[in-house]
Amino acid sequence: MNGICSDNNVDKTQLKQEEFIVTFLKETLRIFTPIVLMLAIFSVAAQTTTQESIFEIRADGLACPYCAYGIEKKLMAINGVKHVDINLKQGKVLVTGDEDLNFEEQQLKTLFNDSGFTYRTMKKVLHAKQDKK
Repeated sequence: MNGICSDNNVDKTQLKQEEFIVTFLKETLRIFTPIVLMLAIFSVAAQTTTQESIFEIRADGLACPYCAYGIEKKLMAINGVKHVDINLKQGKVLVTGDEDLNFEEQQLKTLFNDSGFTYRTMKKVLHAKQDKK
């Protein structure tokens, strides 16, 4: 009889332990599932696609790095300009800036002519860029 009672007690104890584990896991999932979902949503929301403006400007007379630095300095002083890259051999100036950055032809003609260069053309390209905040 002791064997049967003892097996019954073990079965009840084991059943209580299993119930406790199941209850614990359910509670854990109930608490942590919303947290994990919120973190996933915030992670996706932190990655946004923005636009930036890229201008390709052609100019004559860009012969040395010192000359290029003068133009770069003047362009970087314009609100919204983020980066200027100058290719002396091709006479090309690439200006990267905010999405709403715009240049007028006369503005660029004046800027380049006042610096001793001949402004030729400008082409604007909008470029999508992935940002991580």
